[in-house]
Amino acid sequence: MSSGKVIDFNRAPELDKLLQSVGEKECLRVGLFIVDESGRLQLTNVGFAYLLYMAEAQTLSLAEAFAAGYDHASEL
Repeated sequence: MSSGKVIDFNRAPELDKLLQSVGEKECLRVGLFIVDESGRLQLTNVGFAYLLYMAEAQTLSLAEAFAAGYDHASEL
């Protein structure tokens, strides 16, 4: 990313901020998070792309953000 911003999944303040601003129910409804088999919230590829877009809104187009999310999913 050009701005040097990184999503730290160990601390995850970006995830907390997303959950607080959008709401857990809405995040689940639109597919930004899922509940895994152990009952924990897990960020989806769509959610990852959304966070990339929000973090890089000045330099990353929406299409580029979702492409990055797709690329991330294909690497898993």
